[in-house]
Amino acid sequence: MEQPLVSVNVVSFNAEKFIIETLDSIYNQTYKNIELIISDDASPDNTVDLCRKWLVEHESRFTRVELLTVEINTGVTANCNRALEASHGEYWKIIGSDDLLTPECVEKCVDYMQANPEVRFLFGKQITFTGPFSDGNFTKEQLPFRAYFFRDAIPAKKQYRIITRLAQVGCAPASFAQTSLLREVGGFNTRFPMNEDTPLYIYLTSLGHKLWYIDEFLVYRRIHKDSIMHQKDNDDVYIGKAGLRYLQGEWAPFIQEHSNWFWKQMSKFSHWMSMNIVLNGNSKKIWKCRFWHRCSKCFNPFRWYVLYARIIDKALNILGY
Repeated sequence: MEQPLVSVNVVSFNAEKFIIETLDSIYNQTYKNIELIISDDASPDNTVDLCRKWLVEHESRFTRVELLTVEINTGVTANCNRALEASHGEYWKIIGSDDLLTPECVEKCVDYMQANPEVRFLFGKQITFTGPFSDGNFTKEQLPFRAYFFRDAIPAKKQYRIITRLAQVGCAPASFAQTSLLREVGGFNTRFPMNEDTPLYIYLTSLGHKLWYIDEFLVYRRIHKDSIMHQKDNDDVYIGKAGLRYLQGEWAPFIQEHSNWFWKQMSKFSHWMSMNIVLNGNSKKIWKCRFWHRCSKCFNPFRWYVLYARIIDKALNILGY
C-alpha cells in the first residue's frame, strides 16, 4: 500500500545551535514518504545557511523539500502559517528548530490515524531535556489533565471548557494532524504572534473537533534559556520576553471571550496580579514584585485548577487508565 505524504514543518528562529540535530531526527524517520518544509522567521544568525548546506546533502531522502525565508520577523504563528501554506501532504507534523522527533514518530501517528478515521488531530507524549541530548538529562513529562482530558468519553465540548481554564493538555511539538483540518479552521491565529498552540486548540474544540491521544513518546522537547518561550534578559526577572508579550497583548481578552462569567472574572484577576509584577519592575530583587509573585502562587485560581487536574490524573492512573 502506498504511504500517504506527510508534511513535516520545521519553524525556526536563531536556531544555529540545534537545527542540524532537529533535521537529522527527521532524516532518520522510519516513515519514508515525507516532504520537509523549513520556514525561517528572519534569523540574524547562521540558521538559513546551515539549512541550505544540510539540504544539499540530504534532499534526496525526501519526497520534496522547501526552505522558506522572510526579510522581517513576523512571529511564531505567522511562521507556522507560511509552512502550512507550503505543505502538500495529507498529514501535517510541526517541530520547533530545537526539538527532536523520535525515530518512529511519523510512522506511529500515520498508522494510528489510518486505523481510526475519526481522529483528525492527535497528541503524543514528550520527553523533555535540558542541555546535551543524553539519557541523564531526560524527563518523561506528564502534563496535567492528560489522563482525564483524552479519554474517549470526553467530548470536544468538555475539552474546550478545560482548555479555557488554562490547564495545559498538549504541546505543539507532540501534535500531529490532518492538513485539511488545519486549513478548514484557517491555520494559526496571528492575533497571538508568540502563541501558536493554545488558541488553535481552543478554536478546534469550540467547533466540535475532539483532540485525541496516542500513548507513545513522539518528541524530545529541549528546554534552554535561549529559546523563544524561555527567553529572559537575565536570571533576575520573573517574566520573560514571551510572557510579557502575552500579558501586554490580547491573550487575556481572548481567554475571556471563551469563558463563562466566573472564569472570565478569574482571568481578569489573574491578569491583574501578573501585571502588578511587571508594573513594579519585574525583578526578583524588588520586594513588591516578590509580594505579587507570592500572591499569584497562592491566589491564582488557574494554578489551583491545575493542581485539581493533577489529582484527577493521579486517581485515573491508579485505576489503571
